[in-house]
Amino acid sequence: MHGGFRVASFIIDGTDFGIDEASSAVDISTKDKGRLILNVEIKGDKQRHSQITENESSPWSWTLYPPRFYLREYPVSGSPTKGMIVRLMPDDTDNYDVAIYMMEHNGVDGVVIKIGKQGRVEISGRVGIDGKWLPFTIDWSK
Repeated sequence: MHGGFRVASFIIDGTDFGIDEASSAVDISTKDKGRLILNVEIKGDKQRHSQITENESSPWSWTLYPPRFYLREYPVSGSPTKGMIVRLMPDDTDNYDVAIYMMEHNGVDGVVIKIGKQGRVEISGRVGIDGKWLPFTIDWSK
């Protein structure tokens, strides 16, 4: 809850694709030797995507599916119960499975992930789509 309402937005360049909460997840687990590993899978909402793309003049009419942000097996430190901020380094996009899938796997840059104590997740950065770097934000109170 944020200000009395649930937050569930996945915005790319000003367009809010919503979040498919049933198939999205953020997980911090403990692996061998006590290492913390972050896995994130945030999927845009299919119904919202359909509304956005039904108009052929929409800048997203070429897409068949809503966007999906993913980050897999990323080592983190800190305490998930106290909240944490994760900043991906420039080389991380080459070394870890991270992107926004929207008809293809689109690279990301400047990604910051904030995980709040009460389940709120905020992700921001830029995504490279069709030769342009576009801002994106994800804000989700689970």
